[in-house]
Amino acid sequence: MEKERLVLMVGKSSSVARDIILFERSKGSVILSVGRDDGFSLNQPAKMDWSKILTKDVSVIYIAAWDQACSTAEESYNTNVKGIVSLVDTIPGDKRPNIIFISSMSADFCSMSFYGRHKALVETYIIEAGGIVVRLG
Repeated sequence: MEKERLVLMVGKSSSVARDIILFERSKGSVILSVGRDDGFSLNQPAKMDWSKILTKDVSVIYIAAWDQACSTAEESYNTNVKGIVSLVDTIPGDKRPNIIFISSMSADFCSMSFYGRHKALVETYIIEAGGIVVRLG
């Protein structure tokens, strides 16, 4: 019997996250998801209890979380960039499943917007950590 595929979606409220969840469900995956309504925040990613989540043999973690409410570059960097780096860094290396970061065509180090520059920073980190980046546009 084939082992069931468990998928964790971090940041489940965006339309992209919902579409990925629907796609994964159509393939028979079991979805675990966290978002703001579960008390998850990129400001405090270390509060994630990976010991409970990763005992369930999660196959992949999609990271679609991004706080669009940040109004300054500093706030966005501290919330989004540091938050996602901290989130991934808190996953024990020996239990780290595949990580897929949902990014944007706006990701560019030369972008005029801090949104684009910060997405590019997170993309670089995810790739260096062995993850995959998906740019949507």
